[in-house]
Amino acid sequence: LPVSCSQDEAVTPVPCRLRALQVADFDGNGNNDLAVLLSGINVIRVFQGDAAGGLNNPVGIPSVGLDARFLLLGNFNGDSKPDLLVGSKRDTSI
Repeated sequence: LPVSCSQDEAVTPVPCRLRALQVADFDGNGNNDLAVLLSGINVIRVFQGDAAGGLNNPVGIPSVGLDARFLLLGNFNGDSKPDLLVGSKRDTSI
């Protein structure tokens, strides 16, 4: 699974590290999706799953906090849909 560590695909990738991943049906289409947290650029990439079990091109979501380390899956707002929470080593915001 190729994962670019660049925020902009047209520029040279920056150093980053795969910190965490979670699997859930984030878009509600009945297929599992893959959320990947990349540190160094503090971005979450969500790969949407297809009906054949494959993954489509990712959607980048800027994450919050400095030095993001944790990606937790849950239903944090009570709407019965999967939510992601990003934890940081050096920031106290959620």
